[in-house]
Amino acid sequence: MLSFKLAIEIGFRRYSDFRGRSTRAEIWWWLLFFVCCVVSFRFFDTIIGTSGLLGGLGLLEGIFIATTILPTVALSTRRLHDINKSGWWQLILYFLPIIGWIILGVWLLEPSKER
Repeated sequence: MLSFKLAIEIGFRRYSDFRGRSTRAEIWWWLLFFVCCVVSFRFFDTIIGTSGLLGGLGLLEGIFIATTILPTVALSTRRLHDINKSGWWQLILYFLPIIGWIILGVWLLEPSKER
């Protein structure tokens, strides 16, 4: 079983690797890390008064999202490869609010498939 710490390390180590496969544990630990950090940074942005400086984002939150967008997309691509789907699907699904996100979420929940 993949630990939280190892999943985050893998996410940052393979930050620009769009080839290969990633397990369900990798993507869900990464998403837990991402959401916890965004919530924390939003809280700190509110406390220090930098909330809303970057449109709807706070300064710290915006910096964090900018630095983790590439690893997130790379990890999602590898996870889609793990269920025998093209990583390009996420480009389409990200731009279909609600419906696309639900489809992507369901796909990310699917068990790994043999090639």
